[in-house]
Amino acid sequence: MRAFAERSRSWSAELAAAAAVLVPSEAHAKTLAPFLPGVPGAMGPAPEVVVVAHGLCTPLARAEAPATPVGERPLRVLHFGHRTEAKGTLDLVRAMAALPAGSAVLVLAGSEVEAGHDALITGAAGGLEVELHGEYQPTSLAELAAGADLAAFPSRCEESYGLVVDEALALGLPVWVSDRGALPERIGEAGRVLPAAEPASWTQAFLGVLKDPGELERERERVPRGLRTAADAAAELESLYTAVLEASPPSREG
Repeated sequence: MRAFAERSRSWSAELAAAAAVLVPSEAHAKTLAPFLPGVPGAMGPAPEVVVVAHGLCTPLARAEAPATPVGERPLRVLHFGHRTEAKGTLDLVRAMAALPAGSAVLVLAGSEVEAGHDALITGAAGGLEVELHGEYQPTSLAELAAGADLAAFPSRCEESYGLVVDEALALGLPVWVSDRGALPERIGEAGRVLPAAEPASWTQAFLGVLKDPGELERERERVPRGLRTAADAAAELESLYTAVLEASPPSREG
């Protein structure tokens, strides 16, 4: 408890001294907002909250759209990142396991961060074909995306950013996300937002594209090009720091 109290004091002191608070998303700004008014020790109003989105660190090659349409082959869904209940991995498996047998394939890549989670996935998959891949490098994502129709991230977390969204869009994939946290902010019309922790809602959405694969084609056409990068974020940060220093230059002691 003493350590938590000290951490709270330290955090309050940092906020009281801040000219601005930087966050990676509007969702994170809303999460933080209730804690800013009335910061103990603050000499003025709550610091300004500025959104500076992270952007991509590594350029990714866009994957070619599958030549054969869904219906003539199974729907292929890619999910990458940590495999855990909090990230909604098991929700995705359950949603797709309810689809007609042989109509879909789920590709999972990343680390199992909860012991036994992969066994739960296998148990919930039923007749669903699941490809389990281990850890990956950003540069190998294009290989995983080859032949995929969409990327899905049904996270249960109040995500502060979600770099996987940027990576999937950079790969040229439509992106389906849950309605939690920052994930919906960058989707636009290049995907859709579905309820977290509700596999049945995702099942219905998948059934919709099995019935009308044109839905996915239209989403894929709307995937943006020229996505934001970490270099863009760095330039914004430099500008912000410069403005803060010009407004309140550091004191010089002789």
